[in-house]
Amino acid sequence: MALIVDNFRRTLGDIPHYSQCGVKGRSAQYHLKIVVVGDGAVGKTSLLISYTQGKFPEDYVPTIFENYVTNLEGPNGKIVELALWDTAGQEEYSRLRPLSYTDVDVLMICYAINSKVSFYNIEEMWLPEVKHFCPDVPIMIVGLKSDLYAEDNISDFVDAFKAEETAKRIGAFVHLQCSSKSQQKVREVFDTAITAALYDELKPKKKKLNSRRKCVII
Repeated sequence: MALIVDNFRRTLGDIPHYSQCGVKGRSAQYHLKIVVVGDGAVGKTSLLISYTQGKFPEDYVPTIFENYVTNLEGPNGKIVELALWDTAGQEEYSRLRPLSYTDVDVLMICYAINSKVSFYNIEEMWLPEVKHFCPDVPIMIVGLKSDLYAEDNISDFVDAFKAEETAKRIGAFVHLQCSSKSQQKVREVFDTAITAALYDELKPKKKKLNSRRKCVII
């Protein structure tokens, strides 16, 4: 896992784009599942709606259990069936969340940049939980509501550099921040998650050396 994280970090500069265009009626070659966790009201559902529907929901509705499925085309022409699982962050739903942790390809732990409590809970609550149920699944840390950095009282917000350090310390393969409202970097978040899930499939294959011995007669 550590080797995958290190190798993936070195390739983060070239994340391929996955598009919903032209995928109707085509069969998927890859089937991926991404589970989104984090404190309640940090914006997890808004992130998923912003990505899958291209719009921002103005009203807050607490999530109990929800999932979204969409087909995407990658740069290699292969179709990816992407299942996005939303989870409830409230304590009263802690017994339901483990139902989401089966056959996961990437775990996305979210916090809101204007909620230091949600950021601290990454290590206090969410990391222990996902490590218990999904010990070998790649983890990414995602800061939501990044558009709020434009406001004046940013001293109360989570420091992006500290978040980056935390992500590295806990072994997350990446830390990203995005805005579901403006859609800034939302697609990058999911393109990165898909690339991580398909890392072994997409990385360049080393040419196999011919191990057969040749006999030379002089």
